[in-house]
Amino acid sequence: MVEILRSNPSPRIEGGAHEDDPDYHFSIKYSASFDPGEMGVSFREFARLREEDGGTTFGDDFITASNPGGNNFTPSQLPGRPDNRPGAQGMTVVDREVRFDLPREVADTEGFPHGHEEIYGEIWLRSAMNLSSSAPEGSDSGLAKTNVGDFNP
Repeated sequence: MVEILRSNPSPRIEGGAHEDDPDYHFSIKYSASFDPGEMGVSFREFARLREEDGGTTFGDDFITASNPGGNNFTPSQLPGRPDNRPGAQGMTVVDREVRFDLPREVADTEGFPHGHEEIYGEIWLRSAMNLSSSAPEGSDSGLAKTNVGDFNP
């Protein structure tokens, strides 16, 4: 069963604002391991960005909705490498990247005066036979979270 690797490398978020660009540009980079029976199956990436609010009773802010964040892809059509983790013989690791371009005011959840945004990504995969929902619950891969990046709008 497909698994988003949680370490070596772990899912990570990169990007932020550029000095003379009004938008934020984020990338979620991750690696997923597929068993031989999944290599020819089409998968859909679902992703969202959230802003960490550090223990508030309302939870973390949603910056983007739980929508497809990438493309449909078939693992066998992408460069891969053997999964050398113990117990993962025969599985193939594929590296993926999902990009987001957001207006600065969308990424700024703290309001005026602008504060630091502690943004992280969540990613999950669904096979073509499992697209009845866009929620992470019931996904093929389970929900994976990136590191929390400190971005200043």
